[in-house]
Amino acid sequence: MAKREDITAGLVRTMLDYDPETGVMIWKARATDMFEDGKHSAVHNCAKWNAKFAGKVAGTLTGGYWIITIFHHHFRRGRLAWAWMMGAFPKEEVDHEDVCPLNDKFKNLREATSTQNKGNQRIPRHNSSGAKGISWDKKNNKWEANIHIANKKKHLGRFYDFNDAVSAYNNAAEKHFGEFSRAS
Repeated sequence: MAKREDITAGLVRTMLDYDPETGVMIWKARATDMFEDGKHSAVHNCAKWNAKFAGKVAGTLTGGYWIITIFHHHFRRGRLAWAWMMGAFPKEEVDHEDVCPLNDKFKNLREATSTQNKGNQRIPRHNSSGAKGISWDKKNNKWEANIHIANKKKHLGRFYDFNDAVSAYNNAAEKHFGEFSRAS
């Protein structure tokens, strides 16, 4: 069985076709040498795999992402698309510019650090203020603005006016995340 680090962009290209306009990946037919003899011969296993998968859409929806399994290793389709197009896996993460993890069109993908990727997240579902990084401080009767940078919470201040708190967050997001910042 291949180790994860043995799965290269070249191997991804031999196993999958990728349409950068749709973001869809299709399994290619595999050669017999990609299979081992076991209960059945490699020839049998190859023919069975090709009949079941070759020409079909690769992956399954899991946790909001398309997941594709190659030699028992799971990859998000966006990472494989990046490797397929760029010739190497991203150093850290792949960010979906439109925040839709199902949209793996190449023009929607960009290499990002973990911090940049987090800067491009939507407002969390549990947020009741309606603005990213903003919460109501009951003790002080003010709006509080906070931002997370490199997994550390940074306090931006407390404000009487909601819009002032939103501006404080948006300015900090622009400063720290640049093109990856997603405003409140």
